[in-house]
Amino acid sequence: MSLGNKIDFIVKAGGTVRFHTWPTIKTQTVAEHSWRVAMLVNVIAPSFGMPVIAALEHDMAECVVGDIPSPAKRSGRFDREAWDIIEYEVLKDAGYGLVNQYLTSEDKRVLKLADYAEGCLFCIDERSLGNRRIGEVYDNFRTYLKEFVHPKHILEEELVEYIDRKWREANGQ
Repeated sequence: MSLGNKIDFIVKAGGTVRFHTWPTIKTQTVAEHSWRVAMLVNVIAPSFGMPVIAALEHDMAECVVGDIPSPAKRSGRFDREAWDIIEYEVLKDAGYGLVNQYLTSEDKRVLKLADYAEGCLFCIDERSLGNRRIGEVYDNFRTYLKEFVHPKHILEEELVEYIDRKWREANGQ
């Protein structure tokens, strides 16, 4: 299966609604379910795949402190280090985030790469659904993504090419 097919499957599977044959009050996607399952694995067996757990935890503090838009974070007037400490303290108080201290710089780079790639994919999906205002957000994610691509990792370059192609397709090009 090609990289593009794998990514398409991830996006489709993550957006699939669970319990689609049974009426429920709240809808839950496969992505939401999978995140919860992975976090429960982390509670049961904390050393089971630290980089993956870090990926699952990376935005958890936003339920308490919210999120700062990326352009503000990158403006040069934002104290990123102070914000990271605040987010880390929130995670630590909730019993999470400790895995980050064991991540290598390569683990952290790949985590940021995946985070920005997912942002691009979300924007592509939004654009395909008709959101004409998502272009600026996509452009930001795409710029950030390129900063984390390792030039010697062919799969990462292929990921960027795939994202660029899907964006063009979403825009009828």
